Amino acid sequence: MSEATQESSPSLISNLIGIIVAIFEFVASIIRSFTGSAAAPEPTPPTNQTQFAKSRDPNYQTLAFMSNQEPFGKDRKVK
Repeated sequence: MSEATQESSPSLISNLIGIIVAIFEFVASIIRSFTGSAAAPEPTPPTNQTQFAKSRDPNYQTLAFMSNQEPFGKDRKVK
C-alpha cells in the first residue's frame, strides 16, 4: 500500500500545481481584461541642445546676475 501512495503522490502534486497555475492564469486574464494592453510610450529623441530650467518668478535672479552686490556684504566684521 505504501508503494501505491508513493506512486500517486507525484501525480497528486502535479495536479495541484496544474490547478494553481490554471487559477493564476484565470486571475491574470481577468486583470488583463480590465487594464487592457496599452502600448509603451515612444521615447523622446535625444537632442544636442541643453535646456535649463527657468523659474516661474519673473523677478528671479541668480548670483551670476547680481554682480553689483557682494554675497557677504561690505560691512561684515570678521573676528
